[in-house]
Amino acid sequence: MGGYGAIRNGLKYNTRFAGIIALSAALIPYKIANASPDFTHNSMRQPYFQSVFGDLTKLLGSDKDPEALIKQLAAADKQLPNMYLSCGTEDFLYDVNLRYHQFLLSEAIEHTYKEKPGDHTWEFWDEGIEDALNWISALPSTKE
Repeated sequence: MGGYGAIRNGLKYNTRFAGIIALSAALIPYKIANASPDFTHNSMRQPYFQSVFGDLTKLLGSDKDPEALIKQLAAADKQLPNMYLSCGTEDFLYDVNLRYHQFLLSEAIEHTYKEKPGDHTWEFWDEGIEDALNWISALPSTKE
């Protein structure tokens, strides 16, 4: 599913999940919203993003926007799943993961954020998943 999908679905269906693990998440909605037809991000072009997200002019504020989902849940005083985010400092998605971490801090949303040297590779994820699984195994079996 990927890190973006874990965050999006974990927040959209917040009563079904006690925790979200996102490694190197593609938290790019704010970068691709209103993208021009010649827009490219990491060799992916605007038509690809449109096929994934639909009308990009309606992306921000939608249920495909992880920041909007956080704000909607917080405004409705809904329980948020525990969140674990991790990204390598050399990953092409590092800037958007750091931005989301800073957004969560600004909204006073509890979460775990880890960064360390590494790229968007299986080597980074193989090392990171062990820590993430230890984190999730320590969560209570039911939300309190």
